[in-house]
Formats: sequence, structure tokens, C-alpha cells
Amino acid sequence: MKTSARPAITRLAPSLLALSMTAAFADPQPLAQVIQKGFPAWDADKDGSLTIDEINLALADPEVRGEEAAAVAAIYRATRNKSHPMQPPFALSDLVKQESGEANTPAGDEDLGIPRLGSYYAAYVEKIQGAPHELFASGAPSLNGFRQGKVGSCFCLAPMAALINRDPAAVAARFTRDGDGFTVRLNGDRTVHVTAPTDGEIAISSGTGGQGYWSTVYEKAVGQMRIEDKSLKDPPLVAATAGSAGTMVKVLTGNEIKRFSCSPWRKTETTPAEKDALLDQLRTLLRETSSAHRLITAGTGAKGNTVPGISSMHAYAVLGYDAGRDNVIIRDPHGQDYQPRGTPGLQNGYPAAKGVMEIPLREIVQFMGGFAFEQNIPARKKGAPSPETTADGA
Repeated sequence: MKTSARPAITRLAPSLLALSMTAAFADPQPLAQVIQKGFPAWDADKDGSLTIDEINLALADPEVRGEEAAAVAAIYRATRNKSHPMQPPFALSDLVKQESGEANTPAGDEDLGIPRLGSYYAAYVEKIQGAPHELFASGAPSLNGFRQGKVGSCFCLAPMAALINRDPAAVAARFTRDGDGFTVRLNGDRTVHVTAPTDGEIAISSGTGGQGYWSTVYEKAVGQMRIEDKSLKDPPLVAATAGSAGTMVKVLTGNEIKRFSCSPWRKTETTPAEKDALLDQLRTLLRETSSAHRLITAGTGAKGNTVPGISSMHAYAVLGYDAGRDNVIIRDPHGQDYQPRGTPGLQNGYPAAKGVMEIPLREIVQFMGGFAFEQNIPARKKGAPSPETTADGA
């Protein structure tokens, strides 16, 4: 019986798979129609408008699925538009009007980014449909495809990238299936439990390029830690927004960190001799920490960065140091490709392949806020990363 059943399954599988793929990637319903259908449920207090808290709750609601989850995620993303964020609360009529492109829509409304809702929605439908709804779909995590989403979580993704670069199998071992979700071991002394990601959380969180939703689970775990330690009211994923990458290194390793500030390079009173002495200190830290396979992160500050391809208020993983060339190898959590328009350097930026850049030490200190180096000393204080980044970006 077993041998006869196996060929039957083999014959049926391709047709079933094709049918499944056709249904999964069918054209989505119009966004305006989805908003009209879902709005009454998203509007928790039934006052006719959506607040940011209601949007966050809808993203975390496992009952908000598929296209409805993509629609909520599109609205959330529009509120985080860097140049012209939409300002909640949102009335149903306003959202539908902008999406349907009514003739009486003022041209100035385009500056609010509202017409982008449709493209955001389409992208999130595709992401939800294409993401494997399992923790690890292809073995241990990899940096390939690991990219930051629309949650401001670079502070925890950069240290995680450094950890994956060091030992991906050890990262996978930190996750355990547990009842309705997962237990995540942040370090030897701290574990947190989170529920499985919702479709809305998958949409706005980091992606893994088909590896599974482990990165979303990790972001939720960081947010849950903050909720437990700081009594935050946000859902876990939203709570994992903005913080110190250096402090997160301390959380993930259970070890102390040493910070190195690049602020002297922006002070006119710093002499060339003083800069050279500081560079020697930084070289020593990079060389010793890298050779010991300990974690390093870097971060830009809020102001003063004009290097193309480098973001302000952003955390980076330091993957290595090439002492022979005196270059620092960093990885942007956004995982982007970038090609400078001209000679690579401070004026034109640096080539990036899947977020990885190699930058001369004498140049990186001119735009980074600072670095954080894991030490071989147990942390004196174990706690959640602060809600704000440090002044030097590290």
C-alpha cells in the first residue's frame, strides 16, 4: 500500500502546486475596496477615524490577514514617509478618496505621500504572499536577503547581522517553538516569549529573502523585552523602534561594550597629531576585537552626514577590518546595492553590494558618529536598549 500511494502523490503534487501558486499570486482587490471593508474593524473605538495606536493594533492582530493586512501596512508606511509623512488620524473617506483619485482631490495632497498607498499596498500583498510562514525555511540564517523593513529597528538588526556573520548556527539555536509562538534567547540570562508573526507584522518588518520569518520573530522579541523592562504600551514589533546598537550588542552577548566616539573629527580644535593618535587606538580596537570574533557596530549621528548612500541616525554592522589596506567592512541593514556616480569616497559614496561596503578608516571616522566594541567582560547591567540612540550614533 505504501509503494502504490507514493506515485499517486507524486503525480498530483505539480498540479496542486501550480493551482496554489496561481491562487496565491492572483491580482489583489482594489485598495479602496479593501479599506472600506476593513475600516470598521480597525477603528477600535468606533469614532470614524484611525489613530496610530489603532493602526499598530491592527498590524498586530492575527485576524487581520492577507490584503487587509497589506492595506493597514500601507497606511502605516505612509505615516513613516521620510519627506512627507501622512498625519493621523485618518477618516475612511479621506483614505478612499485619495486612493480612488477623485477629481476634486487637491494637487497639494500629493505632497503628503497619500497617492503612494497603492504602490505600498501592492508591494505588501506580494511580500505577505511570498514570505514562507515558518521560522527557518532554508536552514541557519544568512545575511543574503536579510533586509530592514519599515520599523526603525536598525539598532537591533545591525548587531544581529554581526552575530550571523560570526556564527549563523548559534543564532538559529536561540529560537525555540513554544505553544502559540516562540521563545527567543537573547543571551544566556534572558529569554522572551512572542506569538507567531501576523501578516501585518510580516509586511512592515525586516525580510529574509525567503529564509523564513525568524527576523520578524527576533524584532518582536526585542520589542517584548522593552515592554517587560520599560512598561511600554506598544505592540512588540512597534516597541522595537529606535535605540542604541551598542547597548543591543551588550544585550545579545551578555558582555560589556567599549564605545569609541568619532566626534573629534568634527571639532576644529582637534589637531592632526591627536587624530593620528586616535586612529591608532581605533585600529587596535578593530584588530583585536575582530580577531577575537567579538561583535562590532557603528552608527551615524543625527546631523553632519552628507555622504551619498550613507543614512543619518542609522546603525551598521562591522563585519571586519582589513589591516593591510586599513579599510573597515560594514553592512547596512537595508541590504541595498549602490554604485557611486564618480570616484568612490566622501563626495560620491562607496560601492555597496547587498549592503556591504569597504571604507578607508581615515574616511569612515569623518561621517560615523562612533563605534561599539564587545568586550570579554560580563555586562554589569543587563537591560533593554534605551528608546533613543546615543549621541554619537553608536
